Amino acid sequence: MENVLQIYGQHSEHADVCVVGDIDSLTRLRDALTEIVDGGRTSSASRSFASDGEGYAVIVIQSTDEEMIRLEDQYEYAEWRDRENKKSPFELLTKERYGELRRWNE
Repeated sequence: MENVLQIYGQHSEHADVCVVGDIDSLTRLRDALTEIVDGGRTSSASRSFASDGEGYAVIVIQSTDEEMIRLEDQYEYAEWRDRENKKSPFELLTKERYGELRRWNE
């Protein structure tokens, strides 16, 4: 199987994040990051497959410090935290841009 990427996110504060993938998926992720860092874009995507064969998009978004502090927590137990004035990272994108980034045809 080619283009396999697994991203293991934080389950609590200070927990490490692990990105594991084959060379194809890691190259695609690098290219998505390069589009933002060197290409002047504010969002990009890399399309990969999980090890179970399910396809998904890794959406990369550039944001400001002000936007970052307003993002919701990603931790497993975050449900009990105050979510007032917090937003999903997907809310940083327009619906149209989100749709573009999720498309599988390149």
